[in-house]
Amino acid sequence: MPEARTDESLFASLVDDAGTFPPELLTMPAAVRRHRSDVVAGDPVHTNRFLCRVADLHDLLGQLRADDAFELALIGAEPLDTLDRAALECANQSRVSLVAVEHPLTEAGPAGLRAALAATPWVSGRLTRYVEIPQPGPEDLLKALHDQGCAAKLRCGGLRSEFFPSCEALASTVHGLIAVGVPFKATAGLHRAVRYRDDRTGFTHHGFLNLLVAVAAAVNGAALGDIVRVLEQTDPDALVCQVGSMTLDVVTKVRQAFMSYGSCSTAEPVDELAALGLIHREGKLA
Repeated sequence: MPEARTDESLFASLVDDAGTFPPELLTMPAAVRRHRSDVVAGDPVHTNRFLCRVADLHDLLGQLRADDAFELALIGAEPLDTLDRAALECANQSRVSLVAVEHPLTEAGPAGLRAALAATPWVSGRLTRYVEIPQPGPEDLLKALHDQGCAAKLRCGGLRSEFFPSCEALASTVHGLIAVGVPFKATAGLHRAVRYRDDRTGFTHHGFLNLLVAVAAAVNGAALGDIVRVLEQTDPDALVCQVGSMTLDVVTKVRQAFMSYGSCSTAEPVDELAALGLIHREGKLA
């Protein structure tokens, strides 16, 4: 008989706070207030990690009180040496604890990764590094990420249609990352648990529950087509059923692979999971 599974091990520390990013676009004062409130509430679905662009770091620091202790991930952009300098500045701050950096590639492929590493020597070896990669993920780049001890960052949506990878592209990338042994986080577009079409924009969004179940399929050795079908699934009952069939061993492997995802709303993921009966309404895990 399969070992019983607890939801805590699947959903705990899943959601990063991306409140200043679209479509929420909170001002920094509002984002800081919300984050303080979330940390006090202690919802187990949250990582309590605040995502901050390098360009917004001084704005963030200006909003923090002497007794604040924000766990922080810095989001870099070109030129990447600004990320290195900002990370060093965070190391000298008592009010923030820098745990990760995220950045795009300045050029394609393994050469782009080498250039990014060279531009951020202080970060290298000190922090978890999430590198945003194209999808489907090129095999040589995935291997280079593994060899350099980096994690991947997968963009799942955005303000334009081209930012939404197809189910085939996302499945291929997930399959490749699992095969090589590179963990990843996701960003953008995962506003709801189950795949849906936004009537306002016309964009079809990936579901974060679809992605969790797709990773489970990948760690179980599913064929690429089966992973695609999980990502295409729009029946919440089918996904909930698949969650319920996971063993603790599979759940552990899923969360070792899929580390977290950034959500501009910290309430919606909790509400979505509660509506599906996967957590209690007050946010405690079922």
